Amino acid sequence: MTTNKSKKFSGPNYKPVLALWLLLLCGAATGCDTMVDARGIAVDAEKLRQIQPGVTSMSEVGSLLGSPSAKSTFGNPAWYYVSQQTESLAFYEMEVTDQKAVIIRFNNQGLVESVEQKTLADAREVNAVEETTPAAESQLTILQQLLGNVGRFGGKEGSR
Repeated sequence: MTTNKSKKFSGPNYKPVLALWLLLLCGAATGCDTMVDARGIAVDAEKLRQIQPGVTSMSEVGSLLGSPSAKSTFGNPAWYYVSQQTESLAFYEMEVTDQKAVIIRFNNQGLVESVEQKTLADAREVNAVEETTPAAESQLTILQQLLGNVGRFGGKEGSR
C-alpha cells in the first residue's frame, strides 16, 4: 500500500554556500579599505612657537623637537623636520595626501636664524636622471674575474 503524501522539495542545503559567499564578500570589502600611513617627525605647533630666532640655541631646539629628519651638509647649519601622510586603496599606488616640512636655520653662533614651514603645495617634482656610470668590473669577462685574484693572496707578508 502506497501513500501519496506530498513531500516538500528538499534540494541542496544552500545555507553553507550562502555563508561562504557572505564571508568572501566581507573579506573583499575589508581588503578594499583605505590604508593611511604617517611617516617622519610631525612637529607640534606649540613647541614650534617656543623657538625664537636670535634667542633659541641649537641644543634647545634639539631638546624641544628631538633629532631632525635631516641636517644640512654644507653652509650654515639647518635642520629639517619632515612628515608625510600617504593613503592607498587595495592594490593601487600610494598617494601623498599631506606633507609638512619645518626648516630651522642656525647662524655661526648656533642660534636660530629662521624658522620656515613648507606644505605639500610647496613641493616640486624631481626627475631622476636615468644615465648610469659604468663600473670597471662590469666590463670584465667571467674568466678575468675568476683569475684576476690568482697570486694576490697567500704569499709571505712583505714579499710583494
